[in-house]
Amino acid sequence: MTKVVYEHECKGSARHHLTKYKHWAKLITSVDTNKTNGYAFEGEFLDVNAEHKVDVGSLVVEACGDTITLFRIDEDGKAELAVAQKNKMSALIERAAKELENTKTSEARLQELIAKKEQLLKELELIDEEIKKLS
Repeated sequence: MTKVVYEHECKGSARHHLTKYKHWAKLITSVDTNKTNGYAFEGEFLDVNAEHKVDVGSLVVEACGDTITLFRIDEDGKAELAVAQKNKMSALIERAAKELENTKTSEARLQELIAKKEQLLKELELIDEEIKKLS
């Protein structure tokens, strides 16, 4: 998969901002829709003050103070999918779960198509061999 650089929205902000407000970011691998806070997101924490190489299509949730934002990482950087306040995250959590499921479904379909392509290529090789025998 293609990797791109991800940075937290507040990377490079003044020290006053970074210490006054709580900041975090997480590369999401799963979502627990029974939870209603940041603990709903499972995955790798990303350092707010650093660059990270992440796969295109990945989902990242980041916090700046009371604002929580869900992003999909694309070739051009990141696309905002949802924003919520820390005390009203249920809709954002549901959206993250849905987006993650769609991503997994797409990956499964891609693997299915790759396997089918390999099978068809093998069939074509057998056909080519048979044509050579008959020619």
